[in-house]
Amino acid sequence: MAKGNGETATEPGDSDSRPESESGKWVDEMPPAEALEKVPDKWGDGSPNKKGVGRWTDPENRGNVVRFPDMRRAVIEVLRALSDPEYQRRVWVERTYAQPGFYDDLTHNVNVLYDDTLVAEDPRAQIGVTLENEAEAAAIESLTAVLDPLLDSLPTELEDAQVISRPEWSAVVSAAQVAAGIIH
Repeated sequence: MAKGNGETATEPGDSDSRPESESGKWVDEMPPAEALEKVPDKWGDGSPNKKGVGRWTDPENRGNVVRFPDMRRAVIEVLRALSDPEYQRRVWVERTYAQPGFYDDLTHNVNVLYDDTLVAEDPRAQIGVTLENEAEAAAIESLTAVLDPLLDSLPTELEDAQVISRPEWSAVVSAAQVAAGIIH
């Protein structure tokens, strides 16, 4: 299998070319064959990380420094929703959806932040996972500093309209706007 630098990497089962890896670790400056099988050729040879198992970067998306970019996109969508009172009124309250089969509400957005991505539970632990850096983690911490007390104070059966009409909701919107300006 050709890799980015023109050299041929070891094919699976071709153990004569280089020593067998232990637990997926790099051997002789090369990643284990089982890892190479999963990486597109155009991504090159990769480089060892702290665990010694390797990291590759998509050449068409060099800025990608998170492990789960799809989860990151979900967080960005939540921040957009939380930062836009007009969207909240139109979609969460009036249930005017952009297309058939679309659904969104406050509960979904809270679930993405707290349960699906865990970004609200421990933002700093999500650096490199769904967040890129300390500034993004700090933005999420600022958001949760106003969202957590509000959520904790609410009865469980409130409609979204009742939540977004509370005076404390404006602080959530403002914090989400700041976060959305940082995390994009």
